[in-house]
Amino acid sequence: MQPTLADARRNLADAQATVKAAAEAQAKVREHHSKITAVIDRHTELRAQLEQAQQAHAQALVNWAAAGAAGDAPSPPATTEKLARDVAAAERAANAAEQAAKAYQAEIDKAAQVCADALQNLRHARRAVLAEVAVPMIAEYRDAKARTESMLQHVFGLQAIARELRDEVPGIADLTGRIAEAMNFRPVLAPGGAQASREAWKRLVADLFDDPTATLGAAPGVVDPVAHVARREVA
Repeated sequence: MQPTLADARRNLADAQATVKAAAEAQAKVREHHSKITAVIDRHTELRAQLEQAQQAHAQALVNWAAAGAAGDAPSPPATTEKLARDVAAAERAANAAEQAAKAYQAEIDKAAQVCADALQNLRHARRAVLAEVAVPMIAEYRDAKARTESMLQHVFGLQAIARELRDEVPGIADLTGRIAEAMNFRPVLAPGGAQASREAWKRLVADLFDDPTATLGAAPGVVDPVAHVARREVA
């Protein structure tokens, strides 16, 4: 059974479906337009063939004249007359096609606008999903930050009363010093961690274009930059 999508992802799925439908509709409009322009292209092609045949005949006449104009002049190829008729017919069809293409331009523009609007809507929907992905991470971070601060202050509570306990706990200053040293922990991202995080977000953005269930890759690891420094045991 497919898991139920949250609102932001459901909206994204709807936006993706709209983009797909708009693209398919635009493809049909373009296909129809290409059929219209093919009539114009046919006229251009036939006219080029006719011009080529006429140039070949003209060159044959030049060669005949240059050779002394002996005998009858070369006749135009049999195909030239047919090409001329075809070009005339194709020109009439091309003129009509040009008018049809101009009239059809409104449909092309409309389809393009529908696609652009659908794509923009998808981008907004994707933004909402990115926010949705970040929300639990923010909550986890805030909770961890709060627990860290609470634990830090609780541990250093002993340091705050160390003077009062000098007689009761001999060597307490050394102990609190050891505790402070052990608490000096400032982790940093593992090598390449920052780039890995950025790439994970980039992949998510790309995947959300057509997959409403795409998820963010795992967070990068961290290392202790001073782990190599020997710390005294707290004892």
